[in-house]
Amino acid sequence: MTPPVRQVNSSYFTGWVTNCTQYDEQDGVAGARNAYMNKSGDCSDDSKREKTSTIQACVSDPNEFEYFASGKKACDWQPDIFPWDQLRPVSGPQFNCPTAMLGLSESPKQVYEKLDHMYPVPGGTQLDVGLMWGLRALSPRKEWTEFFGYDNDAKPRDFSLTENRKIMIVLTDGENVAPYHYEGYYGCFDDTDRWGAGDCWQSKGTPNLTTKGLDNLTIDACDAIRDDYGVEIYTVAVDVKKKAALKTMEKCAGDKSRAYDVTGDELKSTFEMLAMRSLRLTK
Repeated sequence: MTPPVRQVNSSYFTGWVTNCTQYDEQDGVAGARNAYMNKSGDCSDDSKREKTSTIQACVSDPNEFEYFASGKKACDWQPDIFPWDQLRPVSGPQFNCPTAMLGLSESPKQVYEKLDHMYPVPGGTQLDVGLMWGLRALSPRKEWTEFFGYDNDAKPRDFSLTENRKIMIVLTDGENVAPYHYEGYYGCFDDTDRWGAGDCWQSKGTPNLTTKGLDNLTIDACDAIRDDYGVEIYTVAVDVKKKAALKTMEKCAGDKSRAYDVTGDELKSTFEMLAMRSLRLTK
């Protein structure tokens, strides 16, 4: 079930007015800061190169990865960020979400290419959002099968079928952290260093943008995925030091035996063990 690959062309960074003078620190990483677009900056739409209407603090453009991968920069102080083999300062209007999601795929080449598109960013971890998108990738609903590009033969089966298992592996390297001066899924909470981007907005109905609040949303999402949809959840926490974050992963899995606490060096062997023993995958 290999979804189509969308090709995009870089075009709009050269015309953007970005703010490269914000604070030099983001979650303890020197130089990692969001270079917000000017309020009147143009946004591009989907994978097209044409301009659309302007919005305040536009934070997304489908051309960003290709632009950075070609060696170009959003700010003069930013080093080349590819290949990603060490923690580097990152900037750009979409630096906290640098690559689009890949749906279910049977193509190892496509999966490896998508992994190469990814790089860590400081802060802004919101596990419940990733969980919801994982559920959507497993969903047989027409809205999501069309969104991911699955054809009729390859689309996910119904959740209620007893002869098949749906499994989700949640991999994380940290605790939930709400964005403080750049928007995440629920907005942000600190207006002091946003400059031309304007005030932070927050999603209505979100209890609070704290680690505890996001942990509660994560556990609620895990409970719904397991209990309402019958999806088996395994969690893998990599180099996570905080006990509260590890406890959240255990609650998410619903069973301590399905929650793994590993180091980066143990990641490969952990996935091999999951495939051979827990998931019983066959060719």
